[in-house]
Amino acid sequence: MRNTRLIVGVSGATGSMYAIRVLEALRPVPNVETHLVISNAGKRTLLLETDHVQD
Repeated sequence: MRNTRLIVGVSGATGSMYAIRVLEALRPVPNVETHLVISNAGKRTLLLETDHVQD
């Protein structure tokens, strides 16, 4: 069976927590491959709105 590929995009707009929740919810789902695309402004917003740190 082929994996389902899902790309989650985050821009500089507020709401990056939704993207995090979607990725966390899909992590244990078998046959779902997730990818995150995030802009520089999205990274800044994510750092401001959440407890996540930049790796």
